[in-house]
Amino acid sequence: MKLKKRKIKYSAIFCLCWFAVLVFLVDGVLKFQTLVDYFGSYALVEITLLLLVILPTVAVYRLTKEDKTMSKRDYIQANKDWLEAKSKEEVKKKRLSELNLDDFAFLAKTYLMKRDRANYSYYNYLKEYGMAGSKKPLRNENGDLIIPLAIAMGISELIPVDDHQTEKEYQRAWSKSMKIIRETGDDAVFSQLYKLDSRKRFWPAIWGKLGKYA
Repeated sequence: MKLKKRKIKYSAIFCLCWFAVLVFLVDGVLKFQTLVDYFGSYALVEITLLLLVILPTVAVYRLTKEDKTMSKRDYIQANKDWLEAKSKEEVKKKRLSELNLDDFAFLAKTYLMKRDRANYSYYNYLKEYGMAGSKKPLRNENGDLIIPLAIAMGISELIPVDDHQTEKEYQRAWSKSMKIIRETGDDAVFSQLYKLDSRKRFWPAIWGKLGKYA
């Protein structure tokens, strides 16, 4: 059962405020003992005051209209399948060079909803810089190397190695590969090669030309 948050919120606020007003009227203005003497019964006064709190609160709950606006999460879930199907259709129908900025923006949003970071970054880059690409280095391998290469090759969809949709399979394959590497001693060789490569990247990284250098 879905909670009606708007109704609960407004009726709770009303109940607290109305209860405070009744307490002030009964204790400060009318005096509780005066009411008891007038009605001739403690129980009758208490039940009457209780009903004066409950009935208006229920009325406020009933009369309050629930907000029909769809939450962001519900909107994404409702439109995810449609956007995915439409994005596939867009990609299949047109070449990358035939897509315009509106297409890039739409596809970026679609891949974001699918939690496909690689293709979201790709089409977000195209939306921002177009097919010509960024004139200045972005100082990361994606913006300076991978994406310009994909554009030059006319690739419309990237297949990332760290795709989260197949994360379990990737982790299993990675664990098996690391086990074999440790058994053969190749990890020590890779470590030396990595250190050597890191030293070569030191100065280009400082001067902001790492992408150009690589």
